[in-house]
Amino acid sequence: MSVGAVWGLLLAVTLGAVPAAVVAAQPAAVQSGRSAAAPSAWPAWPAWPAWSQPSAPAVPPLPTIAVDAFPEASRAAITAAVRAAEARPSDADAAGALAMLLQAWQQFDTAALVYQRAQALAPDNVDWWYLGGVTDTARALPAAAAQQFARAVPLARDATSLVTLRLADARLAEGDDASAEAAQALYGKLSAQPDLAAAAWHGLGRLAMRRGDTAAAGEALQKAVTLSPDFGAAHYALAQLHRRAGDLAAASVSLARQQRCPSCGPWPDDPWQARVAALRDDAFALLTRGIAAAAERSTLATTEAIRLHEAALGRPETGGLAHLNLIALYGRAGDLARARQHYRAALDDASQVAEAHRQYAVVLLEHQQQMDEALRLFERATALAPRDVAAWQGRGTALETRGRFAEAADAYRMALEVAPDAHQARFGLARLAMRDGRVDEAIAMLEPLRAPWQPETPRYLFALSTAYLRRGRRGEALRTATEALTLARRLGDERMATFIDAELRKLEARP
Repeated sequence: MSVGAVWGLLLAVTLGAVPAAVVAAQPAAVQSGRSAAAPSAWPAWPAWPAWSQPSAPAVPPLPTIAVDAFPEASRAAITAAVRAAEARPSDADAAGALAMLLQAWQQFDTAALVYQRAQALAPDNVDWWYLGGVTDTARALPAAAAQQFARAVPLARDATSLVTLRLADARLAEGDDASAEAAQALYGKLSAQPDLAAAAWHGLGRLAMRRGDTAAAGEALQKAVTLSPDFGAAHYALAQLHRRAGDLAAASVSLARQQRCPSCGPWPDDPWQARVAALRDDAFALLTRGIAAAAERSTLATTEAIRLHEAALGRPETGGLAHLNLIALYGRAGDLARARQHYRAALDDASQVAEAHRQYAVVLLEHQQQMDEALRLFERATALAPRDVAAWQGRGTALETRGRFAEAADAYRMALEVAPDAHQARFGLARLAMRDGRVDEAIAMLEPLRAPWQPETPRYLFALSTAYLRRGRRGEALRTATEALTLARRLGDERMATFIDAELRKLEARP
């Protein structure tokens, strides 16, 4: 393959890599009974307690619930649940239903009190112990959560492993030596179960990090990411471990892997939390679940993200955000007609016109469709938001594909003026320099992209190796191409690794 063909392919690959990021929902904060944040999809949890099963507690009264202080969208449902619980004072399910609704609306302190009533009314019902533990986890009370998960384990039947994992994480979060020892034993048992092994090794790695055993932590965390290559939390823990050891290059690799999908992981299905989540169908809840699904990027997850965003349409509180996200989601799904439909709808919100232009332009650029229109949209986006780095980079790429190289260089320079670390803009200028035979300038542009490592770094390194070869520095070209291949494999970028490997073999075969 000629050098020119290589650079053409690099440009094509770069176009395919232009992100169509789904915009995160940023509504007004949902007011809760305390300042603690809502639980994540996989909160920190933690072993078998030594305490014996307590006797059935006395039934506490329903707490006074000031419904008027809750979010307006929650009040009708919570009022009805309060009335049902008051009308059936001996019915644990009525109390539990109220607690679940309070938990869904992040009223954790009040939900905890109502779960205590449900537990006293039905001490053999696993639901209220488990959800009480989840609520205490959200309240940052790991010891209380551990006690509740411990009560839930023998009642859980088919979900014993899930509850045990929750218990192990709660014991780990307690932080004392006895709890850590209990968590160690639990994680050790769970590591033998194929569906929970990655999560268990992650827990064992965190325990090893806490006690300062770097070797054991590295081994455990590596097992976690081997079993689950997209395990964001485990990659982040590895990045911390490498940074502590002073290995900044390895830390950059792990951090780049984590940034691909921070929320991805081998999380087991949680039927209890699914029931709680389903209690809310307000726009904020739908968008939050849709954005979480979109982060996984699989076909099934994208379909679910589209469904949830579509369900949020027409709600005044979405502020057009659902339309904006659906541009990117339908673009990812390859449905350009739907992407255009939501682009037009997003323009009705004056506050997001620039973002809508950029999002739809990125979709067109990714699919190599209507490139003149894509360029016009990038131009509109940069006119409305002159500090939008992504819009300037997209504008430069669109101009480059149209053969307007001088204008493309200007757009890339504008991106660098706004953000000196805009890597795609620097890479674009390097491509243009190589095209014009300004090899030394291209090398000067590419060498700073060696670090920190990120998902695009293998592409930058291979481009640098091509520049070295053009300059007659064959040894450096071989070393840099090999570095690019190794990094692409470590980052799990098989497409780029296959391409680099083929080109490297050709280079090695040359006399």
